[in-house]
Amino acid sequence: MENRFPRVYGNAATVKRLSDAVLSDTLSHAMLIVGPEGSGRHTLATELAAAVNCERRGEAGASLPCGACKNCRRVYSRNFPDVSYLERESGKATLGTNEVREFREQMFLSSSEAEHRIYVIDEAELL
Repeated sequence: MENRFPRVYGNAATVKRLSDAVLSDTLSHAMLIVGPEGSGRHTLATELAAAVNCERRGEAGASLPCGACKNCRRVYSRNFPDVSYLERESGKATLGTNEVREFREQMFLSSSEAEHRIYVIDEAELL
């Protein structure tokens, strides 16, 4: 497997560590991805979500994530039921209390299609 997280530029050591963890099923249950705006935090979170759910994960010659299987395409289009995003509404300065409560309630649900549910809290510093 030569191409790991093809949408992430730079950070070769981090990409290797994370992709090795995905392939060996030793990825941590929670991660905090930090960095300045424009550093690729959201891209990395999306790539991780796609990699964990990729139908071709671990296949010889396939990139991680492959980006072509049904699960990868659905994660990228935000149409995968086991990947949830909490984001600030346009025009608001912070994440709303009701949105956070609803998001938290979703965390008690079992996954519907994948082995694991993934939650991405964008701009968590605004909680």
